[in-house]
Amino acid sequence: MVSYARISDKLKKRTRIKCAYRALFSFNCTIKFAQLKNSISVIIRRELEERRKAEAAEMARRRREADALEKETSTNIGVATTTKKTVTKKAATSISLNAKDVALSSSFSTNKGKLPWPVDNGYVSIPYGAYSIPGTSLRGDNPGLTIATPSVGATVKAVFDGEVLSVFNLGDGTMAVTISHGKYFTTYSNISGITVSKGSNVQTGQVIGRTAADDEGGAGGKIDFLLMIEMKNVNPSPWLRRS
Repeated sequence: MVSYARISDKLKKRTRIKCAYRALFSFNCTIKFAQLKNSISVIIRRELEERRKAEAAEMARRRREADALEKETSTNIGVATTTKKTVTKKAATSISLNAKDVALSSSFSTNKGKLPWPVDNGYVSIPYGAYSIPGTSLRGDNPGLTIATPSVGATVKAVFDGEVLSVFNLGDGTMAVTISHGKYFTTYSNISGITVSKGSNVQTGQVIGRTAADDEGGAGGKIDFLLMIEMKNVNPSPWLRRS
């Protein structure tokens, strides 16, 4: 005779296990997303500071040249002149861009809605922003798109021309690549077999690595894809080409 009470107990136990797994999944995702976002922020902030220093050095060089030219001119005509100079400081949250960066930023911006996906075959398993864990009351916040692929080792490609800003480890063996496109930055996390290094120039569609295993229990691979405009996270979906 079938013991419905025993079956009921088993179902309840399975439900509790599923809920516990989902809670753990949510907790792990929350920590990883926070680590990833913080790591990228540090990298971009460092780049911002380096660009400012380079610009300050260039401005100082130009001032010295202007002062030397002014002194030479004044000496030649026998007239001493004093010129008051005013230096305008840029806001700390704005990235100083050279002509190449400005052109790259403009080109990136005009391609909104036309950028290729970072993988050829995949689907969004966790969308950008707030999301809920099915079967629980738990919620998380994704700073980008989590894209699942049918298998581990799918090629990951740069979505636009740019320069590799950093190749870094999140501390748990997870590798990521951040690419600068002027004031825009894309990050590809949870990838293996990385084929680029810091300072490498990449082109649209160039392979930069392969998807690593889905460490949250999925059968295939996955990547976390993030897009930032200077220090601000934005939803990558509107920027990617609709399939």
